[in-house]
Amino acid sequence: MEENDVMMVSEPLAATLSESVSRSGLLGQVMRLSRPDKIALIAYLKSEIEKDEPFKTDEFGRIMLNKEMREAARLAGRDFEEGRCLSEDAFQKKFSMLF
Repeated sequence: MEENDVMMVSEPLAATLSESVSRSGLLGQVMRLSRPDKIALIAYLKSEIEKDEPFKTDEFGRIMLNKEMREAARLAGRDFEEGRCLSEDAFQKKFSMLF
């Protein structure tokens, strides 16, 4: 049996990973973790996934703002009124390296 065959047997979900993740060596690093560390990692990832709930929408398909979103919108409005927002031109200059 070849080394790849061992990996596929011990980690059957490896075949479902994207090519970039497969080539990154991440799976090999995870396989070397102790069982308690793997359990802790899985629990952490599961808790993070559960936090990423999709946006709730109303009957018209509009996104319903949660408490944090409403507060962020309120603060953004205040910043805009006080002139602390970037204009489109200033935004383009500041983030030109990303485009």
